[in-house]
Amino acid sequence: MARAKGAQLAWTAHNLLPHDRCQIPAFDILGRHLVILLSRLILVHGPGPAEALQARFPGVRNKLVLIPHGHWIGYYKSDLSKDEARRFLAVPQDKPLFLFIGLCKPYKNLHELVATFLRSDLDATLVVAGKFSDVGYRNQIVELAGGDPRIHIREGFIPDDQMQHHLKACDYVVVPYREILTSGTAMLALSFGRPLISVDFGFLRDVISAESGILFPHDDPDGLARALAEAVSRSFDEEQIIRHARQFSFAQAASSFVRSLQAGKPVVV
Repeated sequence: MARAKGAQLAWTAHNLLPHDRCQIPAFDILGRHLVILLSRLILVHGPGPAEALQARFPGVRNKLVLIPHGHWIGYYKSDLSKDEARRFLAVPQDKPLFLFIGLCKPYKNLHELVATFLRSDLDATLVVAGKFSDVGYRNQIVELAGGDPRIHIREGFIPDDQMQHHLKACDYVVVPYREILTSGTAMLALSFGRPLISVDFGFLRDVISAESGILFPHDDPDGLARALAEAVSRSFDEEQIIRHARQFSFAQAASSFVRSLQAGKPVVV
């Protein structure tokens, strides 16, 4: 890893190890140790990720800077009604709608979500929206869905001007990660006032309150099924979720980072 003479390295730790693993696993671990050694500051999005990172790589302990992952309220248009958004997606108006949105990769456990939804008797809709980076995984998901009319797969990159068509249409955002350190999807859901259904781990523990989502133990084989069933029996307050999201700002994150640079050492605020 090259760096300019006299420059200092700050690493934002978005995940413990790369999601696309090296064929020789030891190289991924060695790479992390090298980045940690070279970094003066290591940025993490909250106490949960800090704890998980320290448990796996103790060498980060004296370099950590905790910064919030900001919300995206106002970054995307949000002027459609739910009915208009659902007409755009061509999905039922009167069914609870679960949304998986973003890059479709195995670490997000999309296959388990589809399989769990298929086994359920929920009178609901599941929309899978996003780009598949691997044709094999895409074929696996399409085959798994098996033409169930409750499941709608909208394959491809979602442009910014269509983000609200998906978020405004749904009732819940679901992403049952197999592994997670930081989740941009969680902040996207909260920014649109939508509750998140995911695993009870790390960053998600820090940002998902009882009023803004449902978290289940990541090692509970029935946790996702119970969470989906619980969701349709509960009501969530959109405005309350948006108020909750506002406390996490990029301005605060930038301020924490700048203070640490000025101090020449980690400053946790």
